[in-house]
Amino acid sequence: MNTKSVLIPLVLLSTTLISFSSPMRTANPPAQGTLETLTINPSAFIPETDDVDHNNYGMMLEVLSGTGGFTAPVYVPPGSYIKSVQLLAEDSDPVDNICISLHLGKPAQFDAVEMGVVCTSGSSGFQTVNTWAINPQYVSKHYIPYFWLDLPASGGLTFYGVKIKYLPPA
Repeated sequence: MNTKSVLIPLVLLSTTLISFSSPMRTANPPAQGTLETLTINPSAFIPETDDVDHNNYGMMLEVLSGTGGFTAPVYVPPGSYIKSVQLLAEDSDPVDNICISLHLGKPAQFDAVEMGVVCTSGSSGFQTVNTWAINPQYVSKHYIPYFWLDLPASGGLTFYGVKIKYLPPA
């Protein structure tokens, strides 16, 4: 038996053992740490067009006519996992609701992915509505998360803000 025939199996065996014993690298490594909360006030939301007749008093937002679409950036560190969205609003309108959706925008491709949506319902007054159904959760450095708020004009619909819970990177 020559030296080559012994070394090649040893190299293959050691490579296999190293690959099984070392942790695998994944595209989305699990976040570690404590769950953090980020609150975004109505003052951060800007209308999608200049035609939206609205009042934004900083701590409350209402549309006076039509339906307003508003956006706000979400600042979380790249590598974070967004776990939940909580909508804070007043809904005294039996027909219309307030909805907010979280998106991941990828500016380089002019594309966005909806991560989750939450809406008020009914006409029960002040509501705190949550969703834990966020998918995808991972925020990479290539994506920019933002909120899209649909707020119809109604005397009974007022937006007070949104909170997200996220795990920052380790």
